[in-house]
Amino acid sequence: GRRGHHERRQPPVLPVRRLPGGRRSCLRRSPDHSRRV
Repeated sequence: GRRGHHERRQPPVLPVRRLPGGRRSCLRRSPDHSRRV
């Protein structure tokens, strides 16, 4: 989808990054994030 492309191009600023355990939850939700890291 178009939204997916935008997310891949520019990293989405989510509050999950601020939380210490948020990163793990974010990786589980979208595998794309795990590839970047």
